[in-house]
Amino acid sequence: MFPKDEPQARAMMEKVAGAAKCGSFEYFNHTSNSWKYTCQQGERDFTLITASSKETLDELSGKLRADGFACITKSTYIVVAPKDTGGLKIPGGYSSPEWLTPFE
Repeated sequence: MFPKDEPQARAMMEKVAGAAKCGSFEYFNHTSNSWKYTCQQGERDFTLITASSKETLDELSGKLRADGFACITKSTYIVVAPKDTGGLKIPGGYSSPEWLTPFE
């Protein structure tokens, strides 16, 4: 289920961050139909994004990949790795750092 407002988006992304043992969870910004948060694993900062619809999430995921960001897109959210890191190949031909694994 996609969130309809910031409190729902926050609750969803806090669960994702917690499951990945990602600390220092913080609100980052939003648009009218998407919300971004950040969290840290060690010294690595990750961006967590959710949206109000599948179409918006797919659009954001496509733009992130086109801009060269390594990310994992799940059914209701996206996890974005820092851009300045190397990675391993994953299905689809995109590069994804192995440390995105806790979010899968």
